Amino acid sequence: MNIVVSGNQKLQFIKTSSIMYIESKGHVAVFHCSSEEISTRKNLKDIEEMLKEAGFLRAHRSYIVAIDHIKRIEEGWIELDDEESSEIPLGVAYEASFIEELIKRMEIIL
Repeated sequence: MNIVVSGNQKLQFIKTSSIMYIESKGHVAVFHCSSEEISTRKNLKDIEEMLKEAGFLRAHRSYIVAIDHIKRIEEGWIELDDEESSEIPLGVAYEASFIEELIKRMEIIL
């Protein structure tokens, strides 16, 4: 699946499989992709709705993560499988719904 992001007076086409996570920085959302970062003025709530069916979940008020790139979840943190092993905070207000939705979407052996 591809999405189109507008920013800096241009349209950029992004493969959702390349998106590791999306971060809100003030009034800008930054798509952290495998090979680049892309900024847009769209808010995270709109992005979350747009990507919900594509395997993305809200982890924090400032972060949306790609389920396919989660490497590990530890108390309060999500580690991704990118080169930097990025750590995304898992907000207390989002944790229960995040874990519940993750279990629904993946086969998890406990």
